[in-house]
Amino acid sequence: MSLRSCSISVLLTLSVFLMTGNAKGAVVCEKKKVKQVESWRIQHPKGRVIFFASWCSQCVAHLKEYRPGEDLFVLAFDELEPGVRALSSVLGQIKVLCYWDHRNETVDRYGVKSLPFILEAGQQKQE
Repeated sequence: MSLRSCSISVLLTLSVFLMTGNAKGAVVCEKKKVKQVESWRIQHPKGRVIFFASWCSQCVAHLKEYRPGEDLFVLAFDELEPGVRALSSVLGQIKVLCYWDHRNETVDRYGVKSLPFILEAGQQKQE
């Protein structure tokens, strides 16, 4: 196998690992824009948006309150890998939807000032 083929193979493996969040594929956190979060909220009128970070111990407790199909996780003020590990460690193999707010656009849009924060259905900003 040539060095180039080997490099491509390693990159593809790494990409799959990062896209799935871990080797078993329980959690996927994707970079999304505010419009996509708003679109999700319209499609899930009873849904909650849960803002969390891996370093926030209170956030971990809130992750345990996950309602399948009704919650969207937003990883804020954190790096992707630790956030995915935190979700996976709490929720295990449950399939979840997670957006990584790497530019704090969603945080700014919803006025998130502290974590943990759960944006309830119909709520527009952190109060």
